[in-house]
Amino acid sequence: MTAHILLADDDPQIINALEEYLQAIGYEVRAVTDGNQALAQFQAEKFQVAILDLFMPGRSGLELLSEFKKLSPETEVIIFTGYADLDSAIEALRRGAYDYLLKPVPRLESLHALIERALERQRLSQANQEMVAELTAAREALAQQRRLELKRIRQIGEGLSKALNLDQIIELLLDLMWDTLSLSIVGLKLRDWDNLPDKFACRLQEGLDGEIQPRFELWMQEELLAVDWEPLPWKENSSSTKLAEQPIIFRSGILDQTIPALIWAPLWVNQKLVGILGSGRKSILTPEEEEIFKIFVLQTATALKNLALFEQVKNLASKDSLTGLYNRRYFWQALSKEVMRCRRYSCPLALLFLDLDNFKTINDRYGHTVGDKILQELSVRLQDFVRSTDLICRYGGEEFIIMLIQTSKDKAAILAERLRQKISQSPLKINDLEIPLTMSIGVAGLTDQMEPEELVKRADSAMYCAKQSGRNRVMVG
Repeated sequence: MTAHILLADDDPQIINALEEYLQAIGYEVRAVTDGNQALAQFQAEKFQVAILDLFMPGRSGLELLSEFKKLSPETEVIIFTGYADLDSAIEALRRGAYDYLLKPVPRLESLHALIERALERQRLSQANQEMVAELTAAREALAQQRRLELKRIRQIGEGLSKALNLDQIIELLLDLMWDTLSLSIVGLKLRDWDNLPDKFACRLQEGLDGEIQPRFELWMQEELLAVDWEPLPWKENSSSTKLAEQPIIFRSGILDQTIPALIWAPLWVNQKLVGILGSGRKSILTPEEEEIFKIFVLQTATALKNLALFEQVKNLASKDSLTGLYNRRYFWQALSKEVMRCRRYSCPLALLFLDLDNFKTINDRYGHTVGDKILQELSVRLQDFVRSTDLICRYGGEEFIIMLIQTSKDKAAILAERLRQKISQSPLKINDLEIPLTMSIGVAGLTDQMEPEELVKRADSAMYCAKQSGRNRVMVG
């Protein structure tokens, strides 16, 4: 489906150029020149993305942003602003804007990429909402059919769907299984998958030999690795009735006669075997208990799938797609929290504002593909330089910010000089090219009563002074 974009700007040159470009690459564009026209157009049509100038006749970009979010919260809003309007742009982010661009208009390809990221986040969010809605509908239908029998199952679904990290899912799962089924042992074994770690968790009946738990884990690991599993012939988004037909494999006598009846089932997420869920006791499960066990398998797989999707959405919202570093939005969130923490505990905090010197010349000479590789390789070097407790972000273009935790301004200046020397003395090797780089770095430290915006402004101003003083140097603000 073609994305519909609302474009509002009172500059004829900008709006004509952007309208022509966006239409040429396949978007459906509505262009207006004042705020009142923009609101009327937005009320008349549905738009996936709105690109708004901060200052227009009729209504400002901030006023339109508030109106748009009331009428259509899912619409992503991008703000145009100038350097002098950064405070307003930051306020727009607080009010729900997806991002902002500085005037004059940057490379059109950058705008295209920004729009595509906004649309991708919107698609992921919508897919997640639809999936949650489908799961809710399935739970409601199941409750109507077996209201009394499945009261506990509704608790299973509701509980696991609320868990937003792996430890919460595992703890809640084991609690629910332990309370629902009369078991001697229950455990979950997960593989390392989709940026989530391999994991084993177990619940053992009080009074049983402690040696049973490591043997139980070994048994689950052997079962997980024993067969090169193929995906089952049902779709993962099929109904719970079809999922309940998933085969369950029994094993007995594995943990001697203490727990002779063992049962386990594979966990599938996006057609991948990610782990197994197993349990055991002296007697085999009844048919009704088997059905409940299968429901646990379903809900656990769904919770893991939701968790993976949730992590993907968080990653898209907080990471720069080119370098993998945290983006500007995440930086402001993290900075605000860190400033509050530093005030509470009287801790020092410093910022390094870095700008790659003459990057436009490098791009013009070697091409944007090489330029992108330079930014990626430079990001790796910056990550190697800072501590794991520090935060490094791509602020935009060839600008980076490093937040140095528990670091004074004087110490930050020393670190900045070391970093400057390291970058300038180690040319990057891209393909068969050896490209020398230098950086201008501004340093600022947090003082009493200083707001986050002022701290960034001081570091930025210091970096600008370094640029004006000849580049490839460190200046302290």
